[in-house]
Amino acid sequence: MPLDPEDLTRAERDVLKTLTAFQQQIFLDLSEPVRRIVGRWAPAGAGDSAQQLAGACTPDPRVTSQVAIRKPTDFAELSNDIKFRERVQPYRLKWARRGHLLLSPGGPSGLIGAMLGALVPPQDYSHMGIIVEDDGFHGTVVRHCTTSEDWLNSKLFTTGTVFDGTPLAIDIPQHGFRSDAVKFLWPGTISQTVEVALRPRSRAFTERMFIT
Repeated sequence: MPLDPEDLTRAERDVLKTLTAFQQQIFLDLSEPVRRIVGRWAPAGAGDSAQQLAGACTPDPRVTSQVAIRKPTDFAELSNDIKFRERVQPYRLKWARRGHLLLSPGGPSGLIGAMLGALVPPQDYSHMGIIVEDDGFHGTVVRHCTTSEDWLNSKLFTTGTVFDGTPLAIDIPQHGFRSDAVKFLWPGTISQTVEVALRPRSRAFTERMFIT
């Protein structure tokens, strides 16, 4: 049975005055704990638990929307990429669209970066890729020409040693690199998702990357 408006507290009557006639009927039919939260603001920046502790977001089907995701019976056995795939977005390059070129710096410890850094004036940017797929707003796949320095420094090419027998011993390509290895490198031109392409890169890489 609806409550008599005269039995409301002063704060509840203030809320009642702001409601339409239909809303007032519903308000008077609510339980006291629920009436207390109607018209109250949740704490700024608070999560669900903080709002509930403040009494501003106590779940009630007559007042708040009850949203839930039905979990499968084997939820605990699923891997995280399946459990949360609807919540986790893949890596993307913001505002990069198909056809955009990416210019990024090379580290001083890398073969190409060190070589370009030795020029006068030094050249910071040594790597370029092109966006080949996007989601309509952001780049998702990049194509670039890559090389594995471990491959270049492998026994396939490092056939000699300098300072042999000393702590400074180092393997070198005694007869130089094969011309085709330097020209095409390895693995060469590949297409990768943005997540895979940027994973080994440092934060400085992403901060200094240009989109042209």
